[in-house]
Amino acid sequence: MKTLLNCKYVRFGSVMMLLAGLIVLPVVLWQVVKLANNKSISYQTPQLVLPVPMPVYTNSLPIDKSFPSASASAMYIMDRQSGSILYERHSQDQRYPASTAKLMTAVVARKLYSLNQVIQIREEAFAQGSSAHFVLGEQITFQNLLYALFLPSGNDAALVLANHHPRGYQGFVAEMNKTATALHLNNSHFGNPSGLDVDQQMSTARDLAILANEVMKDVVLRQIVGTKQTTITDVSGKLKHYLVNTNELLGVVPGVVGIKTGTTDSAGENLVTEVDRDGHQIIIVLLGSQNRYNEASAIIQWVFANYQWRSIVSN
Repeated sequence: MKTLLNCKYVRFGSVMMLLAGLIVLPVVLWQVVKLANNKSISYQTPQLVLPVPMPVYTNSLPIDKSFPSASASAMYIMDRQSGSILYERHSQDQRYPASTAKLMTAVVARKLYSLNQVIQIREEAFAQGSSAHFVLGEQITFQNLLYALFLPSGNDAALVLANHHPRGYQGFVAEMNKTATALHLNNSHFGNPSGLDVDQQMSTARDLAILANEVMKDVVLRQIVGTKQTTITDVSGKLKHYLVNTNELLGVVPGVVGIKTGTTDSAGENLVTEVDRDGHQIIIVLLGSQNRYNEASAIIQWVFANYQWRSIVSN
């Protein structure tokens, strides 16, 4: 009799445990699904460790002794892949950027317009300074405006892009300065999109190197700034503009792929350029030079004669 009673209790307990399990199981499953949806369950993935080629100065002379003579009042030489500074001189002193300011104009415009967007030329056809020689009323694509902005350094192209901002010219300039802040161009301020000298238009060799790096990340802009010459047309194909790049190093110094010149009486000769050799990308900024192309050529030779790249594992 006692054995039968114990069996009853055992069966009863088993049933109760089964029922409890059936009740608890959906709750547990619901919590798991909830955690998964909230992405609170994390999975450890192995971190990929890549070798970073770092430039190493190999000359026994101090850098200032081996560096070629240059008249530029401010300079900044940067290895793009590692971000290493190969040489700098007064790199954070403010200077007039002249038309190198168009680098920022292009970065801002790329956010506003699609490449095939058609824009009509208005009073910008009569811009002061360097020009692509647009015709009043001409309709042209944004992509062709970029060629006009960079190759002949068209101030008219810069004004077209600024004036068609949803908030007009001043809205575009405000966006230039907002973008400068976002890119941590700490000593730069823009007063116009073309680069004409005004008190509010200042930048530094360091800031322009960072800005150039941003431009060269853009596949479209990279192709445009590396174009030696081209012919663009309006949308009808009837109006043609033959454009030649102001950067005289293109097609002359091996590896030079752009990117922008700038010249005014107050700024002197400015040059932001990139040279790609042996898998290494070097950005060179010269401000206030009296002979920018010869100086840049000598600096390019100096870089590849005095630096070697060695892979260093970075976590």
